[in-house]
Amino acid sequence: MGYEKEELLEGIWQIKDEFNSTSTVVVGKEKAIVFDTLMGSGDYLSFIRTITDLPLTVIISHGHYDHLGGCYQFKEAYMSFEDMPLWEINKKNVYTFEETNKVSLPNCHKSLDEPCEFKDLKEGMIFDIGGMTAEAVSLPGHTKGSIGLYIPQRKTILVGDAVSPQMCLIMDGVQYIDVYRDTVRKVQNMDIDTFICGHYMNLFKAELLEKIYQATFAVETKKGFPYTYPNVPSYTGTMYISEFPGPDFDDFICIIVNDKAINKN
Repeated sequence: MGYEKEELLEGIWQIKDEFNSTSTVVVGKEKAIVFDTLMGSGDYLSFIRTITDLPLTVIISHGHYDHLGGCYQFKEAYMSFEDMPLWEINKKNVYTFEETNKVSLPNCHKSLDEPCEFKDLKEGMIFDIGGMTAEAVSLPGHTKGSIGLYIPQRKTILVGDAVSPQMCLIMDGVQYIDVYRDTVRKVQNMDIDTFICGHYMNLFKAELLEKIYQATFAVETKKGFPYTYPNVPSYTGTMYISEFPGPDFDDFICIIVNDKAINKN
């Protein structure tokens, strides 16, 4: 199983597996943070050791299987307990992913069936890794418990799936679209130059956030197209494209929503 890695900022590495899941490794002078653990398809811990041999703190951005599938390799991890209700749904979704993609992910099952010790991740918690700190920031919308990591020394934030140029609000745990809008504005108002998303190897400029925010209003102004999530086909919704490829992003900007995301009651 192969991994791709790139150092996006000094000491901040983005890693991608063959399923387009990503993890971010933040290397300080004394410790390192592993933000998400991919799908569990290979020996991710050994790969991390090609980047750093420092003690590791594992933090999970939110409670979807494609972000915590490698947790079986670690003794403990931080994740918001707001997303714990998604645990049993994850187990079903991994089976669906395997069937749809004709693959086997026994370690992802192990991460769910024999979980490591999880500690509740709360907004405002600060992780000092020596020369850099990472502050937990609540970013609900994609799920209720989605959390990012703000790294002031690099003027960046790791957002997981909480903010994205191609935002998906159709999975279990999704919140009302206004909650997501507030999250985008929250990130915009932070002292950042860049942000790092799940499922991308890009270092995005903060200026892109305004286009991402405006994309949330495409549900009111643009024609929608039926969408089915290929890995778990039971997740369906409507895709609204707000902008086509341009200088800020080499792909289209869109939002995908289901009824729960756009109907408040």
